[in-house]
Parts: sequence; C-alpha cells; structure tokens
Amino acid sequence: MTGEKKVLLLEDDDFDAAVTRELLEKCCRRPFIVERCKLLSEACSLLARDEFLAVLVDMNLPDSNGLDTVREVHQTNPETPIVVLSGTDDASIAVAALGIGAQDYLPKTALDSRALERVIQY
Repeated sequence: MTGEKKVLLLEDDDFDAAVTRELLEKCCRRPFIVERCKLLSEACSLLARDEFLAVLVDMNLPDSNGLDTVREVHQTNPETPIVVLSGTDDASIAVAALGIGAQDYLPKTALDSRALERVIQY
C-alpha cells in the first residue's frame, strides 16, 4: 500500500455518507482518503484493483441486500477489514456478519467519532 490511508465507504444514502465522512475527518489522528461507492458492484470493482485500510459497509444497497453484501465484499478482497455500519441494532445480524467475514459491526445509532476511530485503528 502506498503512503495514502484509504478507506472505502459503501453507502448509498447521501446523508449517512456525509456524516460518516465528517466523523472520519474529525476523529482520526491521521488523515484518510475516503472513496465512496453507492453500489456493491462499484465497490467490488475498486476492491479488486486497489488497496484500502478498511471498508465501511452499509448492508442494504440498490444492488444488494443484507448479509449477501458483506459476503460479496469479503469474497472480493478477503484481506481488507470490513466494518458493517447498519441501521439495524440486531445482535443476531451482527454475529452473522462477523461469521462471514466482517471484523466489526456498528449500529448507525451508536456511530460517533470515538467508535469510528476505534474500529479504523484496530
């Protein structure tokens, strides 16, 4: 990986994407380049040809839904850590996401700068 610290944000909602990007800019001690995709197909294309520090994944997208989104991201690049940012605070979905390749699961209601910094750093 080059000196750039890139994070891939897979989020179709403009408001949620703006909030996440702002939290990344404010919270982290080192600057990140945030590349955003609104579609799973776009994200998989980027993951296949570029390196990212992490992928922040919304599971419900126009071209994919639920755990299939996490599974596809993981299959495309199993080396890149996946953090699910979900609108659903459901422990069973979190456990299932972790079981298929996600490294962490954060409900969007619990998303703040400290939580985001923790998952990106570790």
